[in-house]
Amino acid sequence: MAMHNFLLQEMASMCSDVRLRWDSHDFVRLRNLTVCRLTMFNARRGGEPARLTIKEWDDAFAGAWVDPLGFSIQDPLEQALVSKYKLAYQAGKA
Repeated sequence: MAMHNFLLQEMASMCSDVRLRWDSHDFVRLRNLTVCRLTMFNARRGGEPARLTIKEWDDAFAGAWVDPLGFSIQDPLEQALVSKYKLAYQAGKA
């Protein structure tokens, strides 16, 4: 749990610091913290979230991969998870 708390604390301090003048190093640090948190949460390979394109992120936030009419989930826990988390697809190798 120490790593989880460290990641959240570092991300919060970077995002709440109004004096921070963002440059590419700050962006890379925040991106690495985010990817680390996603990797720990998903227990998957770490490079996958970092390789998502902006369009794939936008599709995930817009719910492009979720069919609202096709979901007939009865379990309240599953309904909460579907409404809370976003589903993103990463394009494969061309």
